[in-house]
Amino acid sequence: LIRSVLNGVWKNDENSNGTHALSYYWGMSSGAIDVVTSHQIPAGTRQLIYMLKEMVKSGEMNPFSCEIYDQNCRLVNEEGKCTPENLRKVISSKTKIVSLAHITNVLGFENNIKELCKIAHEYGAIFVCDGAQSVPHMKIDVKDLDVDFLTFSGHKMCGPTGIGVLYGKFELLDKIDPLLLGGGMNSTFSLCGDVSLLLPPTKFEAGTQNIEGVIGLGAAIKYLEKIGMSNIEKYERELRTYLIKKIKQVPNIILYNEKASTGIVTFNIKGIHAQDESSLLNSKGICVRSGQHCAKLLVERFGTDATCRASLYFYNTYAEIDAFVSALMEGGDFLDAFFN
Repeated sequence: LIRSVLNGVWKNDENSNGTHALSYYWGMSSGAIDVVTSHQIPAGTRQLIYMLKEMVKSGEMNPFSCEIYDQNCRLVNEEGKCTPENLRKVISSKTKIVSLAHITNVLGFENNIKELCKIAHEYGAIFVCDGAQSVPHMKIDVKDLDVDFLTFSGHKMCGPTGIGVLYGKFELLDKIDPLLLGGGMNSTFSLCGDVSLLLPPTKFEAGTQNIEGVIGLGAAIKYLEKIGMSNIEKYERELRTYLIKKIKQVPNIILYNEKASTGIVTFNIKGIHAQDESSLLNSKGICVRSGQHCAKLLVERFGTDATCRASLYFYNTYAEIDAFVSALMEGGDFLDAFFN
């Protein structure tokens, strides 16, 4: 099923979630590391970068063994897109890893992963793609994109929580040391302590796996494929066009990603904090997310400390969009709308 949804051969590992999966590829690096990231870097990757920096500061890691250059300001353009032109400005022969989201979870822009990956490979860098916002919404072909690694989470595609997938090229997976060790992953084990591991993906699967999670994710993939990923993508784009047209009629609306093409619509109402707005919408049966969306540096570009995000999926309807916009319209004076 994973091979089907990614159009790849069986080169993957089941993980507890996408963030867990993103942790694996750090085990490949040695020597000086130049990590190219963006404001929209997956939360797990940014946390790992922070931890590595702190380890250098505290003396737990040799400062010459891990040099990390955060290229945020130059990689992302004014719209918030990671462009091939900007990647060429920040990448160098020292770059070992380029890690970017296929579709950003705040602005919803679809990055040109194929071209970005090509540039990374020109410099001998490994390209890691966060597919959490793309795999559930469109057809993905990892062979065409030529990504070295791609991750996604089960709960973002109608599956259970606590399970994700790491796709990787076999020759790269074979070089990575497992984060966890346990039964079921070793081929030989001697009294002298010599251990040899099985081939990927089995060498990453220590102990009893999340069997119910695997079954649940498999059922979700079958469900989505029955609907058709192309049909899902087409319908979501139609919903977005309708939502943008309607939401622009709301007084004092601030749209941060009007030009995006995916189902993510990020906004604020002038004079109302995002958390208050989401609470008001919640009281009317409308579910949006408010906050910094695991992209804490990106909101600085907006000049705000939080935003609201509406996320469309194939189960949403035009009537629900009307109800959402109507709730925004009824807000008016926030306190009156919330307490009356």
